[in-house]
Parts: sequence; structure tokens; C-alpha cells
Amino acid sequence: MLKKSKFNLFVVSFLAASCLILYQSKFAALEFSNSNKMGKVYAVTIHNPFNESYELTNLKNELNNLASTKPKLKVGLFYINPNDGSYINLNAKDSFCAASLIKLPILVSLMQCIDKGSLKLNTPLEINSSVLTGGSGYLQWQPLGTKVSLEDTARLMITHSDNTATNMIIKAIGGKEKINFDFKVWGLQRTHIANMLGDFEGTNKTSPYDLAYLLGRIDKGELVSPRSKKLMLTWLKQTRVRTLLPNVIDPSHKIYHKTGDIKAMVGDL
Repeated sequence: MLKKSKFNLFVVSFLAASCLILYQSKFAALEFSNSNKMGKVYAVTIHNPFNESYELTNLKNELNNLASTKPKLKVGLFYINPNDGSYINLNAKDSFCAASLIKLPILVSLMQCIDKGSLKLNTPLEINSSVLTGGSGYLQWQPLGTKVSLEDTARLMITHSDNTATNMIIKAIGGKEKINFDFKVWGLQRTHIANMLGDFEGTNKTSPYDLAYLLGRIDKGELVSPRSKKLMLTWLKQTRVRTLLPNVIDPSHKIYHKTGDIKAMVGDL
């Protein structure tokens, strides 16, 4: 995320096999009670999150022309300027492999648990065979039985994109079903965890619009507390991979971002 003013965030994500460009949005949700195995059913009323006034067709055409030079590249893009409502939409609601970009909505689910008091930042989490996995991160090299605080585990999930740390967080929250339920409650339509990390086959999914939706709600002061939001931004600012968006963004701007890649897909949100 690129912070241009107070909470005026600009978000860009790239996927090779797909490309995402996102801008924050405004959302409202309506909740009602009913019974199901999770205890409640939530209906989410999504008001038009973007005041779309006119599409930037020239830039959209340039992006399409650029993408056409890579016929195996699928492009998904959503951009909007909140000042004048200009926007670009290229397959923004299509489903794409999430790779490590899924770690951002997982982090939001974790922060909600912390805000509710069901988890604490100093809670110790244990590395065991049920969470151990390969790919990115260094917790996989720690001895089984090693305990790491929830705060350090969450930080490593974002800054180092640690897959073992992510699985520890998923388990601490209550598993994939609990997190997927959160995604639906928030109004995410294409974001879903099918498998624990590392998801090298790309079964976990998201979309440009979903990620813009999520960031927009957070920016608006919804979903997480101000304290949790501040901690999230601190970790996102410390993302170690700096070879993608930081290379193309004016260095005078602050960038808060999360990277992800599997096989032919690379992303930076």
C-alpha cells in the first residue's frame, strides 16, 4: 500500500499468470442473526463501494495492449481515484490464485480475535508437525516443540511471508472453516482458503475487488481496532521482499505491502 496522505491508500498488486491493481474502497455491511454450525448467518449488503464517474479508457487500452504481448498472462485489475471517481476495471471480480497474498486477510481475522480478547499477542504458539511446511520463512528450520509468541508469529507471516508461521496462525484462529466464515461475513466473494500453506498448487483464491474491498473497510476504520490497524501497517511496512512495487513507486512515498508468488504467479499487494 502506498500512503499518499493521512489514510489515503493506493494499493497495487501484480500477478504473473495474473495482474492486480487495486485501490481502497468504501463499504457498509448489514448483519442479521440466524442459526448454523458457526452460530450465526450473516447477510452482507454491499453498497456501491466506489463512486465510479468515468473509466480511464486510454490507460486501460495501454494496459490491455501491454498484456497482449504476453498471451499467457491473465490480467485482473481494479483502480479508482477517490478524488474524482476515475477508475479502471479489468476482470476485477475474477478469481486468481492468492499465493501469499492470502496472508493479509488471515491477518485481519487474527486481529479481530485479538480485539475480541479470544487471543493475546503474548500467547505462545508451538511449532509441531501439523503446521510445519516448506517454502518461504525460517520457522520450518526450528526444532519441533519450539514456542513462538503469537505477535512474533504474525509478524513473520507478513514480513518474511513465513508459511509455517501462517499455519500456526490459522490453527490459533480456529482453522480454515472459521477464517473462511470471517471472509464471508466481511463480504468477500472470491477469497477462500482451501488448503494450509504452502499452497504450491494455487488452490487458495482471491480477487482484485475482494482485496480492495478489504483494504477499504480497514482504511475506513472497520473490522479492526485502531491499535490493530497500526500494528498491521507496521508489519506491512517491514515486508522484506523489495524487488516488486518498491522498485516502481516514488521513493518519497511510504509503501505498506505484501508479496506472494508460486510457480508462474508473482504478486505484490
